Amino acid sequence: MDPPTTPPASTSANPIHSTPANKTNSRGITSAHVYDVKDVYEDELKTRTETVKFHTFLLFLLSLVMKKEDTAVGRLSEVLQSLLSDAVLMCNADRMDGIEEKTMESAFSEPVGGGQREKKMNGLQNLLLQFREVKGERGRYEPFCKLANNILEMMREKPGRSETDLHAPRDGGDRLVFQCNDPMTIKTDHVGIDNYLLSSPTIRKPDVIGLALRDALLTAEVSTDGIMNWLEAWNSHAFGSALKVPKSRTTFRKLQVGIEFKDTGRHMARIPLEFDGKLQEVPAREIITPPETVPEGGVNVRVSNKRKSDDVTDEPSKKLKKSSGSKSKSVTPAPAVHTYSNRVHAKDPEATSLARKLPPNVQVAIYAAERLSSSITINHSLQFIIIDSTIWLWWFDRCGAIQSGGMNFITNLPYLVVLLDILRRFDEHAWGLNDLFRETGDVLELDLHGPGPQPANITVTLNARDTPLSLHLFSRGTAVVPATSEDPSPISPNEKLSDYKMVAKIYHVDEQRDSEISILAEAYKVAAKPTNEAGYVRGHLPVLFASRDWEGEYAERVERILKISPTKGKRRFRRLRVLLFQELEPIYKLSGKEFMKVFRDCFLCHGVLWQNNIHHRDISENNLMFRRMKDGVVGVLNDFDLSIVHRDDRTLAKERTGTIPFMSHALLKAFNSSDNVPHLYEYDVESFAYVGLWISARYEDGEVANHDAYRGWTKAVPPPELAASKREALTENVDPTSSHEQHSEALTRLGVAAEDCIRKAIDRKTHVKISKTALPPALAPESVKDYFERLSLTVFTQGMPGDYLEYFQKVDTAMKDDQGMDGVSRWCYLAVSEQMSSNALTHSNDPKIVN
Repeated sequence: MDPPTTPPASTSANPIHSTPANKTNSRGITSAHVYDVKDVYEDELKTRTETVKFHTFLLFLLSLVMKKEDTAVGRLSEVLQSLLSDAVLMCNADRMDGIEEKTMESAFSEPVGGGQREKKMNGLQNLLLQFREVKGERGRYEPFCKLANNILEMMREKPGRSETDLHAPRDGGDRLVFQCNDPMTIKTDHVGIDNYLLSSPTIRKPDVIGLALRDALLTAEVSTDGIMNWLEAWNSHAFGSALKVPKSRTTFRKLQVGIEFKDTGRHMARIPLEFDGKLQEVPAREIITPPETVPEGGVNVRVSNKRKSDDVTDEPSKKLKKSSGSKSKSVTPAPAVHTYSNRVHAKDPEATSLARKLPPNVQVAIYAAERLSSSITINHSLQFIIIDSTIWLWWFDRCGAIQSGGMNFITNLPYLVVLLDILRRFDEHAWGLNDLFRETGDVLELDLHGPGPQPANITVTLNARDTPLSLHLFSRGTAVVPATSEDPSPISPNEKLSDYKMVAKIYHVDEQRDSEISILAEAYKVAAKPTNEAGYVRGHLPVLFASRDWEGEYAERVERILKISPTKGKRRFRRLRVLLFQELEPIYKLSGKEFMKVFRDCFLCHGVLWQNNIHHRDISENNLMFRRMKDGVVGVLNDFDLSIVHRDDRTLAKERTGTIPFMSHALLKAFNSSDNVPHLYEYDVESFAYVGLWISARYEDGEVANHDAYRGWTKAVPPPELAASKREALTENVDPTSSHEQHSEALTRLGVAAEDCIRKAIDRKTHVKISKTALPPALAPESVKDYFERLSLTVFTQGMPGDYLEYFQKVDTAMKDDQGMDGVSRWCYLAVSEQMSSNALTHSNDPKIVN
């Protein structure tokens, strides 16, 4: 199916925004990939998953429920050993039921020392026997839920000895309960790569889920209003409705833990007559499909032929044919250093069934992505994989994945008891809810800092509690939402922020990347210079009112307890950043002279910043914005989170940053190669050309009119293949719509200039290979200043219609009369420029931390 484009009938989930909501630091997800993410997530899991021992993973989870701040590994180990001792006693208690000789021989291990009197089992062993004897994957959902819920109830009745060290178990409507889910689906609305709501939701089917009781009761269509006896309600549900297919679906926002089952068809381990605290752990390795089956506890797993797919029906999936093992022609995986986003203005794909066998790690990654993408307030997701009777624990957040070793809960039942003992104490925060966002009715509140030597505290209200987000996993998870505040403006105490339309940009930034705040501060300094060139920047940058950073809450624990390095491992350690901006609108809403005015403003601003060592490196249709003033429109170069401040004593950065449909030919060709290609100014110019061609061929009066124009740029093909087709488009343009006919000559000139740069670069490379002589003058690279000035003249002056130039002059003059900007912008450039650089370092890292 061809990657689609934005449908005329799609509705905007967030019609006013200043930054696209789904930029990623790794592989971006197109609208088509929202429904079929196997190849994407397989690639990301290979490069972003750390593995730890099961026992170590338990220590990490235990640290989330300790009463005291003392989470030293030694202290955690003491508490864990105490929990384990209690669990061993519970697993060995009350062995009163006799075991038939045939069952003893087939399902139980011989008792230590022999003796007929010891051949008895208790209730938990009986439940293990029921789980063990069931054939087929789906048949195991009910006995597992029964086992887990029985353990939870037994622990409630007999508290252990470590209660003084741990948070009390959750009770009432917050009490944890496990229940069957498959074949019931969970449907989630997402926005596509253009911030428009996709016409079809994603549809997933976790096998077993853990919910808070009040949310679980809703799936059984039981009203929670007026419940007086929550204990009775829990028992009724846990051993009744929870063991059946739900009547109603839940949401990933409410899901606390998901469990994915797999059946290898092999015999399970025998049940011990007596349990101890020794753990025989299966090493944490990649769980893949579909190689040969291996003994239980082994590494690989073959997916059962009855494995369901995540399709669009509410019915159980039919059997699937065995996979041929052929590889899909999707975007070629990029090395971890590559940073790009595959986001374009796209139409919804049809949510047809994509019946593909998925490895269990990919399935739980999908469920984790749905959980992380269900709300801006969700920071992490806990998922389990059970292969036969071996369980692997998975922690997902925007930094990466952490997988535990495998634990066979038939032979190591006390460890399952300890795991559930920890989980029953989890509050919403431990389950992943970011408590920095305060829920107030249908909105969220958050405290930010205004710029200045003593930053003012600003309370911001975000209209984002149920805002659909783009589907994302290991990424910044960027969301841009409408924001308001009644606090005084940081500009003047006589004004309020409520006088302005604002948006909040919320994302999780790589800690090793330059701060967008400090980059904006440097850009403001350029704008404040008393030079003619500064006029191209002044008034053409986003206005930042307030900001705040929070370090990752679990970063320190991940390093200390799990021994995962923040610099040498596979995880990208991130911090939460929230920026409060004046609202802007995207360039594709404009036509005619207004479009070209904004396009020109952004091009000139970008060029001057580059010559002042501020390299943007992510030119796209969503990063060229505008604001209106009384005399016309003003272009604003937006979104500096992939930008860098280059130092003259260093070589140019060699990351592959940008947005795939608008990324330069050279950068696309370099993907999956060992070539270290520096990001040159001419590459961003080429991106401007692609943006101009894209919008002029697709948009009519601000709406998508030609869905097929340049549709190939969105296809899931290897980037080097895409590079060739895009290069051809620079000189063989799709006809513009009537809204963009009048300035087509200017865009054609820009495309020809970009193609000329590509050709010369290839010729230079060829010359160096075959000749030892100096480059001929015709191939000599042009300086940034000369190239910028040449294009400013030939494209934005000589290539412009006369009425366009008159309009440009009128608006430019009006800006100069207003000293180049409104009061807000003027304050930012003159006051913020000197203060924000230091504040970004001294005030952005708050002691209150979140993941």
